[in-house]
Amino acid sequence: MGKKSTIKDVAKLSGSSITTVSRVMNKTDYPVSQELKDRILQAAKALDYKPNLFGQMLKRGVNKEIGIVVPNISNPYYSQLVSVLEVEFMEQGYTTNICSSFNDAEVERTHLEQLAQRQVSGVIISAVGDPEEIAEELESENLPVVFFDQDYSDSDYNNVSFNFYKSSCIAVELLIENDLTNIAFLTPSLRRKSRRQIYQGYKDTLDKHTIEVNPNWLIQLDKDKREADDYNMGHLLAKQLIKNESLPEAIVTVNDVTAFGIINTLVKSNIKIPEDISVISFDDIAFSKMFTPALTTMKQPSTETGLETAKMLLAQINDETIEHHTVMIEPELIIRDTVKLKAVK
Repeated sequence: MGKKSTIKDVAKLSGSSITTVSRVMNKTDYPVSQELKDRILQAAKALDYKPNLFGQMLKRGVNKEIGIVVPNISNPYYSQLVSVLEVEFMEQGYTTNICSSFNDAEVERTHLEQLAQRQVSGVIISAVGDPEEIAEELESENLPVVFFDQDYSDSDYNNVSFNFYKSSCIAVELLIENDLTNIAFLTPSLRRKSRRQIYQGYKDTLDKHTIEVNPNWLIQLDKDKREADDYNMGHLLAKQLIKNESLPEAIVTVNDVTAFGIINTLVKSNIKIPEDISVISFDDIAFSKMFTPALTTMKQPSTETGLETAKMLLAQINDETIEHHTVMIEPELIIRDTVKLKAVK
């Protein structure tokens, strides 16, 4: 590896001072002619010079870093959303520090403590622990925070929420409309509010149609296993389901990756999807349309969520007035191949 270029090298090549190079590279308001600015930027590009961002932050006395805490970055939904956030914050001159809590409130707390110690500019979080406690602790550290992914619409803190309850009602209605009334519900632990809301929507919609459910088809894992990703949890859930003497006509599960694990395990047991069992889930990650069979799912748009979340946090950081502390994102039904639809007469 060759010697790394320095700001002194850029100054020498461009025929300017180190101070002027620093002003141009740091995008300060100090007046520099366009000709000189172009010359410095061309020299920096030619030398592949990259400023020491952390050093700049120390000199300015501010950490232009955003903490992002998600339950598990291995879930493509969170990967997609984090990618949107990274691009948005990068355009505003911020770096991101991405943390996975692995669905563990203690791990989450440790990440938040470390982010506070780093004096990040703000935090975006899909909380596993108590959001009220998290909000109070971050507020005591004078850290702006935006919650996302769960339904926080009944709270006083800034959040981008998704209507999980309505989404679940729409999903179950689709199954019932297609004469699929023996419906199982498979989920990792119900500790997260989003999963509880999906389950409530499932129960209420069945009650509305006076449909009773076999209790053996209501399966949840005792707790989220840190070593098990959503796909493997889907595998474990499906293994429990097929131990039953009778099987349902359809399955509702809480996210696409869990659905993939369920479907693959059922198929390996010679159960056809959707001929024998239909499956519907939530998220609509990019892989859902590439999976075979393509997954029927309720879309929770990661791009829109990411853009709204970044906008809300930046407004707080810049001391701008936020008109609404809650942005509620509505679901969209994406019909593909894992639900057996009635033949159109």
